[in-house]
Amino acid sequence: MLRAIEKATNQKIELMELPSTEMINDKRIARFQQRITDTLAVEELGLFYQIIEQYRQEHNVPAIEIAAALAKIVQGDTPLLLTNQPRKMFDENEETHRGEKKYSKHDKERRKAEEGMERYRIEVGNRHKINPGNIVGAIANEAGIDSDFIGKIKIYDHYSTVDLPKGIPHDILRHLKNIRIGGQKINISKTIDLPESNDRKKKRKTRKKR
Repeated sequence: MLRAIEKATNQKIELMELPSTEMINDKRIARFQQRITDTLAVEELGLFYQIIEQYRQEHNVPAIEIAAALAKIVQGDTPLLLTNQPRKMFDENEETHRGEKKYSKHDKERRKAEEGMERYRIEVGNRHKINPGNIVGAIANEAGIDSDFIGKIKIYDHYSTVDLPKGIPHDILRHLKNIRIGGQKINISKTIDLPESNDRKKKRKTRKKR
């Protein structure tokens, strides 16, 4: 596909390196600080001045500590900074053949996800002509999850698996069940709760016929 684009545009597509963890963290800090600047410039903060000052006097807590606590509340459970190099969206042993993704038969959909992640199954795969970028884009946009926190993705014939951060709220998961990728509803679910896969069912039926 890349060669076809290069031929059509008469330009070579250059390989780009992912930004370092330090560069990403600097950008996130700058963006967080800019939110503070923008809020101070345009928002009416009188009521909050009173609340914070009352809290400071009653609890004898420095204003800087109160500000840090409020920042933590705003950020929630999602870390502001990365601790490791962003994970690759593709397995290094992935092979490409005629534009389709093929994986080793030793890959297991139930293989343990990385620490802090959970593995989910979505009901779209190679037959629906999707790629990892489609999955990342849909989940990041619909669930509000930074693409840096979307882990390993494996695409099979009838379904795919994706690793997501632990503790995703149930309302977000319910919403994700109904989104579509490649025209197909993904019906996301945790792999630990999955019934037998469609591929295994077909193999079992074939053995019975024999």
